[in-house]
Amino acid sequence: MHDPIDLILEAAGLRPDCEGLWCDPSRMLGVALSPAGLFVGWLDVGWTATGEPFDEMRDVTHLSPSVALPLLERDLGIALAEATGAREEHLRRCLWCGGRYVPGRMYAMDRCQGCAPGRRGEG
Repeated sequence: MHDPIDLILEAAGLRPDCEGLWCDPSRMLGVALSPAGLFVGWLDVGWTATGEPFDEMRDVTHLSPSVALPLLERDLGIALAEATGAREEHLRRCLWCGGRYVPGRMYAMDRCQGCAPGRRGEG
């Protein structure tokens, strides 16, 4: 039998596929499930000291575990919509390729990792 919270997360289009987080198929949004409740945010890229990327949640909203399940489902939908809007506000445009990226995918304020010096032959 499935946990009711797992069913709510699955109904919201989330899967437990993101290194301990539940995330949407495009890996834009994440939810951390803990005894303290649900923590909902948008996914950025963090970097370890050795240069390895990892998922990092930003603009996190806490949903209490004591909320009744129908209200939790409603609140999760609201928190996911807010996280989507917050992510959109934080996207940066690369002036080299025109793409829009989360801050962790930017080499500099105006250049994405893919357009970084040495990656495309620029100096």
